[in-house]
Amino acid sequence: MSINKADAAYNMIKEAILTQEFPPKFHLKELELSEKLSLSRTPIREAIHRLTAEGFIEENENQISTVSDISLDNFIDIYQIRDSLEVLSVSLASKNWSDENKILEINEILKKQMESAEDLDCEVIPDDIGDFLNTETNRKYLKYDKLFHIKIAELSNNKLLHEETIKILDLYYRYNHFLTVKKRSKMDVYEHTEIFEAIKDRNTKYAIMLIREHLQSVRESILIGISKKNIKN
Repeated sequence: MSINKADAAYNMIKEAILTQEFPPKFHLKELELSEKLSLSRTPIREAIHRLTAEGFIEENENQISTVSDISLDNFIDIYQIRDSLEVLSVSLASKNWSDENKILEINEILKKQMESAEDLDCEVIPDDIGDFLNTETNRKYLKYDKLFHIKIAELSNNKLLHEETIKILDLYYRYNHFLTVKKRSKMDVYEHTEIFEAIKDRNTKYAIMLIREHLQSVRESILIGISKKNIKN
């Protein structure tokens, strides 16, 4: 079996989960997925096993695979892990960064995120916080938002930390769609910029303080959103 096909199945199924094309508790059937994705059942099965291990899919005692549910309790668990990883990322990044090209890359990400924030600001979207927002503009904004945090972890020069950050952010960003980011998109970019400047200046304590404030602010907005959506504990 081609590894590329397994990776393709993994990426397509995960993207469908993240955008709620496959919503929470959605029953994943290998045959239907095989037909939908034009892949054999073997890479589909491997992708499901991988996504189960990562927490995106659950398998019951009858070996029925469903998209994992979302809940306030689960969000808090994910947030606590993310908070610890992000604090470690900015701490190590501020001490260890050395590649100017990566600094330029993050500057470009921040520029694109601000452009996406401006596009989002102009888009007519529902103002009801708590609605699952899956517009192209919002997806683009969240892509750069997530990429910023991933690149900070990469600056830490800790490969395992970078890999684990990617995993936890994917789980976390299932919930970010329940935050109408239009309400604070530009503020997020300003906060990202402040964090990045502190890292570049190797001001570790200030960078840690800023990342904690940033994450707590976003956390509160998401909690309001998913509470209004009546997602239960």
